[in-house]
Amino acid sequence: GWWFRPSSGGFAAVPDDLQFYVTKAPAGEVYDESVTRNAGGAVLTLSGQGAPDVSPTGPFTLVVNHLGDGHLCTPRSYTVEGGGAQAVREPPQHLASGGAIGFTTPGSYQLNTITGGGVFYVRLCWASNGPVSLNGSYLSARLPSVTPFGSTLGRPGTRQLNLGSLDQADYAVQSLQHPTSVTEGGWQWSARISPYEPLSFNAVNTSETQHDSYQAFLSGIVFGVAGGALVALIQEFVAPFRARRELRPPEPGG
Repeated sequence: GWWFRPSSGGFAAVPDDLQFYVTKAPAGEVYDESVTRNAGGAVLTLSGQGAPDVSPTGPFTLVVNHLGDGHLCTPRSYTVEGGGAQAVREPPQHLASGGAIGFTTPGSYQLNTITGGGVFYVRLCWASNGPVSLNGSYLSARLPSVTPFGSTLGRPGTRQLNLGSLDQADYAVQSLQHPTSVTEGGWQWSARISPYEPLSFNAVNTSETQHDSYQAFLSGIVFGVAGGALVALIQEFVAPFRARRELRPPEPGG
């Protein structure tokens, strides 16, 4: 019965306090955010695109609140689309403990600062406890908010959730905030969805839940049969002792 038990029992928890603050970046940026699930972890990419009349490159500072188990993993070079794919070499980026950025409530923030130059492109990785998690049939994700400050105020971009090796066609969306489009590898929310608020997402693999129900049914049967066999075995073990006690002559005076 243990081998037939269901593989999952509900949605796994994902970080609900991860936040981004852009405190320095080229003006007129459009901030796109994507989260990709991989084996046991997640990769989050935050990228900026400058306005047509504004240079898209320059020093930037990204403050991350509650990074948790994540770490900076921006590649040295990557490929961008648009006007033909082109390779972009990313100057070194640095992750350090962040200072206050106008927040005064003690204990509410655990800040890390990422500084870099060139095109605004930051990639963060989690081996576990990332912003997307799969628990058997149940998929949960939370895309953190992105808040630009001051002269860095940008325009909302797209938000993307990629499933890696999974097929989004197998999943039924359970969230109130439905995606605006379906992509080859997951779901996308258009610029109409404000990046200044986190985006929670849940989906269920319906075929897997049916399989889990069948597994639970089989598990119940096997446990029931095993329990009945155990009771019968105990009775068979106790019966000789009971018969021997009944055949024993009564005690004197009894």
